[in-house]
Amino acid sequence: MEHFEEPMIVRSPESGGNLRVNPSFRAELGYCAAELSQKPLLDWIDPRDSEPLRLILDAGAGHCVARHITKSGPPVELNWRVRRAA
Repeated sequence: MEHFEEPMIVRSPESGGNLRVNPSFRAELGYCAAELSQKPLLDWIDPRDSEPLRLILDAGAGHCVARHITKSGPPVELNWRVRRAA
């Protein structure tokens, strides 16, 4: 699995705001921020992994591994670290 040097910032459904993705994330998944903002975050996650990610998102903190759907086909396994901004 590729290691992303820059953090990936994801807009949470509750807070709205801008979605930013770094160039490595775009290259790996094939989607730009505008495409990713079309659907809620969990719609982009492999259904087998959506519940653990939903739990840490709801808690506002935690870590899990979840596969993200890609434009080219097979999902990519990503380490998700969630920390709610102060």
